[in-house]
Amino acid sequence: MNGQEGFQAIPQSREDYVAFLWSDKPNRAHAVLVEIFCEQFPGARYAIGNAPLAIRAVSGDVYGTGSTSLLDPVYIFKGKLRAAATRAKFHDSADLRWLEAQYSDQLRANVGQFNLQYIGLALKRYPELELMFARIGVNVTAAKQTVAQLNFNQLPAPAPGDVHRGILG
Repeated sequence: MNGQEGFQAIPQSREDYVAFLWSDKPNRAHAVLVEIFCEQFPGARYAIGNAPLAIRAVSGDVYGTGSTSLLDPVYIFKGKLRAAATRAKFHDSADLRWLEAQYSDQLRANVGQFNLQYIGLALKRYPELELMFARIGVNVTAAKQTVAQLNFNQLPAPAPGDVHRGILG
């Protein structure tokens, strides 16, 4: 995609991730970061093909009307939960709160899919998430106990497949 229709590759060392800046302006003004987590890479353990997708209509000024596939909100929540557990970027916490506000019934119905260790780590990093997790039926006490002895310096370094495991694991 590098050099195609406004895309410019950002060099990466990971095998499961590529990133581009995209802009429709010749001077690259207001470029947007496009991140792609590749499904196929050496050592891949998870396949997105089994994840439920929702087809949504989209309309744009340049390419007109079409459709796109979106991950089920539960899977998006799982991915954001992993992100909030393993890195310090405030927008991960904000994204979790937004998803809960929009999809609380779906999240509550699938609460057993959420990794308690990720929840515990997210709570250590963002204590303000406790009420949100309680609203969707998480055993907050159990989540906190799973990470009581962990600290963020003990977490393994990011590795290929981590994002996939967070979403699909």
